[in-house]
Amino acid sequence: MLQIKNVIAECDDGKHKVRDLSRCNKIIVHRIGPDLGIMTCTSMVDVAKWMKIHPQESHTGGEMPYTFGILPTDGTVEQCLELSDVGPHARRFSTEAVSIACLGDFRHMEPTLPQWTSLVTICIELCNWMGGGNAMLYGHDELQDASKDKNKKCPGRYLDMNTLRNEVRLSLVSNGVQGLKAIGVTF
Repeated sequence: MLQIKNVIAECDDGKHKVRDLSRCNKIIVHRIGPDLGIMTCTSMVDVAKWMKIHPQESHTGGEMPYTFGILPTDGTVEQCLELSDVGPHARRFSTEAVSIACLGDFRHMEPTLPQWTSLVTICIELCNWMGGGNAMLYGHDELQDASKDKNKKCPGRYLDMNTLRNEVRLSLVSNGVQGLKAIGVTF
């Protein structure tokens, strides 16, 4: 069973923006790759530190944009923000969407099997919590104006969003909030 590693305190940017959880109806998948200047990050805590040190390059003003991050080595899922905290990850969609960032450059390589398995699992649990088939699952570049960069390839062609959506749909069961709490998600 997937367990979430809580790194919220270590990733806290002190800029908590509260969202109405009943309005969350999207999951947006991102990549964190070397083109973002984050070459040496091996955890979401490293990413948070990099964001704080490089507020202009991160395009977030130093804020942690991601609710969850998934590491490539063993598929560890780290929770960086409480579900009720809005991170600046997809412009006007940020308030209604939970963000998941996978470490890796999926324009050039596939996610590792542990990373993919964790991504599918956390998406299933989040979709169940959001109402099953009513939740929408997107790649960052699939939403119009979710990025200022019109040429952005995020998460990239090797993290295939159609395959992810199909795997998630096949596995949806009604666990809701209890499913998220069972794997350690902090609200």
